[in-house]
Amino acid sequence: MKLATILKGKKIQILIPVILFFLCTASMQQLNAQYSIWSFKAGPSLGFQRWNSVGSTQPLLGLHGSVAVESYEPGKPFAFFAELAYHQRGSSQRVNGGQTQNGVNYDGFTIKNRFHNLSFALGGRKSFGPDFRYFYSLDLRAEYTLDYELSNYFQGFDDFVRKFNYGLDVGGGINIPLGFHMGFIDLQLQPDLSRQIFSLRFAGQDYQGNNIIYPEQKVVNYSLELSVGIRINGNLDAE
Repeated sequence: MKLATILKGKKIQILIPVILFFLCTASMQQLNAQYSIWSFKAGPSLGFQRWNSVGSTQPLLGLHGSVAVESYEPGKPFAFFAELAYHQRGSSQRVNGGQTQNGVNYDGFTIKNRFHNLSFALGGRKSFGPDFRYFYSLDLRAEYTLDYELSNYFQGFDDFVRKFNYGLDVGGGINIPLGFHMGFIDLQLQPDLSRQIFSLRFAGQDYQGNNIIYPEQKVVNYSLELSVGIRINGNLDAE
């Protein structure tokens, strides 16, 4: 009974960003259905984290994708949007090859800590320049961790992963007219304002089973995302 209650609670938590997104979508459409459009984007991302005396400070290559509903009025530079997105966040660390004390050679490998997060964001965008060719954007983001993969080198931190996080996204890009649609290339910096992992000093074991004292950890996500996307019917003033 207890397990069923926990699973039910997790499902509700996962649905929160989805429900918020569709509520905002309905609100925009009721406000002015004529000027509500859909946009889609996806691309690669670089994730960064800083661990205290543990390592894993190198970037992690990941993927992201999103769907958004936007306000739109032909010839106007401003737009508001609600976005539902999937992100891969985290960090990595390269371990060089070498030789053990027993003379056994081993190859180099990469440690990866990857978090699969679902986000809901509300923000605005302004286009500028000749024919509104360029744009910049700003939004506030709430995020839920669907799943995560911690390396064996980070034993004991599963209990300290925080499911809910929030952050600020700032970016800019270029608009590419595609008939009555609008393609775009977007680059965003996405720092979290909360901690993906927070733990006080605790006693644990490393990947070899040796006892170790881990120092306090305040692990925050920072991501850089490059996207290619399209706004459906986002260029209705095209001749």
